[in-house]
Formats: sequence, structure tokens, C-alpha cells
Amino acid sequence: MICSRREHRDADRALTGGSVISRAAVATLFAVSVAISLAGCSSGSTAASKSSLPVTATRTTDQSSPAPAETTASANPTSPGVTTPPAAGTTLLQNQLSGAVKVVTGGVGFTVVQDLEQNDTQAGGITAYDAAGTAEATLTDVDVSCGAADVVLPTGRRVLLALTHAYSPAQGVNPATQSTTLHEYAATDGDELWAAQLTSGTTDASADPGPGVCNSSTGGGALPGFSATADGNYAVETLAPSGQVWVIDLTTGAKRASRTAEAALGGVVVDDKLSDGSVVGATFSDPRTGRTVATPSNIADPKDFSNGATYATESTLVMALNPGGSEYSIRSIRLPSATVNWTTGQTPYQVSDVSVTGQTVIGWNHFEDATGVLGYDLNTGHKLWAVGNSQFCAAANGKAVVSVNGQLAVLDARTGKQLSFDPSTGSCPNVLSNGVRWSYGSDGTLSVDQYL
Repeated sequence: MICSRREHRDADRALTGGSVISRAAVATLFAVSVAISLAGCSSGSTAASKSSLPVTATRTTDQSSPAPAETTASANPTSPGVTTPPAAGTTLLQNQLSGAVKVVTGGVGFTVVQDLEQNDTQAGGITAYDAAGTAEATLTDVDVSCGAADVVLPTGRRVLLALTHAYSPAQGVNPATQSTTLHEYAATDGDELWAAQLTSGTTDASADPGPGVCNSSTGGGALPGFSATADGNYAVETLAPSGQVWVIDLTTGAKRASRTAEAALGGVVVDDKLSDGSVVGATFSDPRTGRTVATPSNIADPKDFSNGATYATESTLVMALNPGGSEYSIRSIRLPSATVNWTTGQTPYQVSDVSVTGQTVIGWNHFEDATGVLGYDLNTGHKLWAVGNSQFCAAANGKAVVSVNGQLAVLDARTGKQLSFDPSTGSCPNVLSNGVRWSYGSDGTLSVDQYL
């Protein structure tokens, strides 16, 4: 789901005070934590701790072509770990952890975000794991409370993105200053690839909030305000004050300022369409240049794209469309032209969200627990199957999980045929887009397995 700039703006302004984080204390505390907690990882798992301090890039101004950020590592990618998911049912990780723990993915492997404070100092970390559950890089000198983005670049290199905040107190007539910097690291070994400053300026002398500045907007471990194009080439980062947004080249760190970008979607950027300073619709733009390439129809505001789950590749967008009242339909459009491929007609159940796996679109209603789940052909919009009185849970690797009759059922996403069921529970599990399931118990046990 795409987060609009409006939804994040109030939370984002809290970041303008920056924070003071003792990196030496973090490194010491987390080194002990990693040594203990990773002992339960899969055979051969190791964590490469990040030791070099982030480098702040020179701030750039608005321009048609992105300006480069400061690069601190070789452009030659390190050999990736395992990228092919193991068989369903394979245990990937079991660890004893503390603090707030979330798991995110960019489609290859998964990343554990452990937000933990000890003695008012961050002691958690961000650890990447390959598809087999082997630990790779661990980042500790970033603001873990802000979560992380896990992205695969066009080159095939997997990277982690995280934020740091710097705060300098007032010195007499010199005011206090703060800055926020986005960093990109290689997921395999933690090498910093580039750093780009997002915000910088003076602030109130008493504005330093200390560590944990992003707790209210972490978005379940995901980097707030961040969205990447489907090919991992560009990203939009809305985490900045006064409506400032950056469109960033994820390979080089070059950034271009924008006042209208809301999010990256498929191969385009979604922008505000303005009239007399008011938002009257949405447009699509080229992420490299900012040039408008299309205006999608029946979209009154860019945030309409975030009302329901949206699926997008470089060439296709599928979304739930609300033409008015309580009626919803599903629409497929071509990117970047915004030409309509197909739109569903009446459905037996109200559809407000979509998910896609393989060549099947899953339609469902996230506003109600049990209405119905439907399967449609991605290319034609033809209805393939329907399961009544059920709740959608997840879809990945050609399978869909639904909660029905107080149980969980795994379906073939193409045919709707039941492949397996679990009579012990009807509660939807946390399943990521690559079929990885995770849970974090009250006893501090983090469990991760290949569920689909």
C-alpha cells in the first residue's frame, strides 16, 4: 500500500528536531545482542556488522536531472546469497530477541528490524537474511526506529536503505541545527554505497527528541514515506518538511527535488495534479526527468491509489476503483500511458482491494472480515473463481491464503482449488510478498518460515 505525503506529513515534522545517537554505545550493545541472538540462526549464518560511520552527501537543488550523492563504496556488487526460496514449510529463522521487532522484504530474502533502546541509546539493528535464512549485513549506526527499505536494484544487487539524524545544540548566538540523511548499504556485507541529505537547517534549541524519533511513523518496520519503482531503479521519499519530496536514483543516490510527487508506482511516479494550488487529480511522470507522461482517468486525488492494495509492474497497474457510492470495481491499465486494459463489471462480492500472484488478480474487501474472495485473470479480467463468506489473508508464489469457516485454507490462485488447510486457527498470519511468514511472540521468539 502506498503512503501519501499528507498521511505522513504531521509525523514527519516531528523529525525536524533530529536526534543524538551514540554510535559507539550502539555498536557495543548490539555486538553482544547479535552474538547471542543469532546463535539460533540456520547453519552457517553470520552477521557482518556495519562499522563505518555514514557519510553525508552534498545537498542538491531542484533540477531536471538528478544530481549525484556522495558514493563511498565500489559499484561492483558482492556476490549475492541464496535468492531462490526453499520449499514451503522450511524454517528460515528462530531467534530470541527483545524490543519491537518487524520483518520486511523487497522480494528476495527478508530483513529483520529490531527497535530496542537501552539506557536511552539505540541497541537494536537491521539485519538482512538471504532466501535460505542465512544472516548477511547488520546495520547498527542508523536510526532503527525509522525502519528500513529492502530493494533489489536493476543490476540485481540487493540493498538496504535507512535514515540517520544529526542534531547540534545552540552555541550562544549560533542556533541549533538538525539534518536527516538517507543511506544505502549493500545487503550482503553492509558496505555503504551512498548517502544523500534529505533535510538540513536550524531548529529550536530544545527540539532534540533523542533516539526513537520515528516510533510513531515506522509503518510496521518499513521506511516511512519511501516507495520504489518496480524495477528498483528509482524511489520517492516524502520524509521532509514543507512539502519537500525527493525522487532518488537508487543506483547512484542522485536526487531531484519535487513539490508534487506522492509515490513511486510501477515504472512511474504518481504526482498531484494541481489547479490554483489545490489537488484536482493525479498525473504520472517519468521518474528520471519528472516529465508528465499521462493522466489516469477517474482519479480525483493521488491518495486514491492508497485506499486499497495496488499491484504494479513496469508495464501494468491493477487497482480497486471506487467510481462513487459504495460500489467498487477492479481496473487494469497500461503504464506509463494510463490506457485502460480492462475493468470488471458487477461482482458477487464488494471488492475494495487487490493482490496479484502470477497471472491471477485476487479481489477482496478489507473493510469487512468475511464477504468473499475472488480470482480474476490478470490479462483479461475474466473471473476465474470465488470463495464466499471468507477473508483474504495473503497471496504469493501462485497460492492464496483465506480464512474461512474458522480455519485457514491455502488455494491454488489460478483455479481456486484448495491445496491444504489448517483447522487449528482462522487468524491470518503475517505473510510477506515472497511467501515468507513471520511471528514475534510475547516470549521474545521470532519465527520465520517459507509458508507459500
